[in-house]
Amino acid sequence: MYKFFFISFLLYFILIFQIPFIIGDEGYYSISITDTINEGIKPYTLFLGMPAFWKPPLMIDVYALIAIPLIEIFNMDMVYAYRFGSVIFSTINVVLVYLIANSFLDKEKAKWVTIIFALNPVILIYGTKIFMETMSLTFVLLGILGSIKFIEKNENLWLGLIPISIFGAAYTKSFTIGIMSILLCGLYFVLFNLNKINKYILSVLIGVGLCILFAYYSGFPETYYNLFIEDFFTTRMQSMYVGNFFTTFSTLIYLIPLLFVGWRNIDLKDKKNIFMIIWILPLIPILIKTPFVWYAFYFILPLTYLAIKGLKMDSIDLIVILFLILIGMFIAHLNFVEHSGDEIVKIHNFLKEEVGKEKCLFVIGAPEVVTYSYLYHEGFNFNFILNGGFNYTGNYRTSAHFFTEQEINNLKNNYLSNYDNCIENKEYLYLSVSVYENNFRSCKESCIKPDYILISAIPEIEIENCEIIKNYNNLVLWKCSYVE
Repeated sequence: MYKFFFISFLLYFILIFQIPFIIGDEGYYSISITDTINEGIKPYTLFLGMPAFWKPPLMIDVYALIAIPLIEIFNMDMVYAYRFGSVIFSTINVVLVYLIANSFLDKEKAKWVTIIFALNPVILIYGTKIFMETMSLTFVLLGILGSIKFIEKNENLWLGLIPISIFGAAYTKSFTIGIMSILLCGLYFVLFNLNKINKYILSVLIGVGLCILFAYYSGFPETYYNLFIEDFFTTRMQSMYVGNFFTTFSTLIYLIPLLFVGWRNIDLKDKKNIFMIIWILPLIPILIKTPFVWYAFYFILPLTYLAIKGLKMDSIDLIVILFLILIGMFIAHLNFVEHSGDEIVKIHNFLKEEVGKEKCLFVIGAPEVVTYSYLYHEGFNFNFILNGGFNYTGNYRTSAHFFTEQEINNLKNNYLSNYDNCIENKEYLYLSVSVYENNFRSCKESCIKPDYILISAIPEIEIENCEIIKNYNNLVLWKCSYVE
């Protein structure tokens, strides 16, 4: 166990330095972590200094506490200091996987389940970035381990991990993941010791009670209720994302040959196998109905278990495992290489060198959170108007805005005409689908008439008294002048 801890910690620590800039949703989280460091721990997420309710706050608060000494004592760069929390929790997850696998399998197979989990592309790619799944998975695994150990040892101390799991999963990532923890722990009790279900129910009530009390005393209980409704009856599973099925599947596909080979030796009457099979079933609709690869986080352990369970570790199977692990690592490597050459770095460098921090810059259209983060942390004079989305062609994503030419020109010439709609005048921020239709925007008064406009690439549009100075794949940069 100690070897797994130290080796995985070292590996993940090295990987956080492989991409030297914020990527994807790290943009949102990095702004919130910075605000938490500046404003102190709050019972809600902060975004640009305001209470924001698109995600619960626990991960942001914990990552901020981890980052503070790294920045103040060791002078670590913000990007890597913020990612260091993921190093810690990814390492803890490896240890938890080993402990759970050790309760289900012999030590040799438990070791290989742990190795495959630790080197899975999803873990290597997203488990070393500022993503909530890393920490929320920790709480899910803690609940399962608590259930296992309680039934094995009948010690109430282990039972205490279940309410911690429920609260931690719910307030790290989402209430849906809190419910997932409840269901997995409940499934374990139903399969292995139904006689103790009363203690499980009590622990669940405590966990749910903690969630309710936290929301009530946060100062915004009605907003947490809305967040629960939106999250549980999720808006993220309304369309078919066939492209994502193959994208996500590619991070797991190297396990499939092992699964096919070993499946014939899996006893479908074994309760441990039944537990893992039921656990993995939701992965299929998630693969098809969401565009988010990182949801695979929660299913790597059962898939790995089922792939290894029926194999013989003293045969050619072991050679195949090693070969397939290398394929998985190569998939991760390709992702790191792709991000390292991301066009967004060129955009940011151009903004710093040619636009400057004093000029007024509007960022308009699809939510360019990586750019928001860069501009925010570098001290640019900017406002953003979020009114757009993304078009997907296979694995390629193009930014799109929802503005007409007239709307752009009205916005440029009279930006504060609807100041009531600016985030600075709101009590709190609540991000939902309707945001894209309502010009969710900041209205910094030092940036009213834009000198530059960075807008999503499609549809093409003309802006009065402005000229294109840079045309990127996803964004177009305009320079504006005004006739007095």
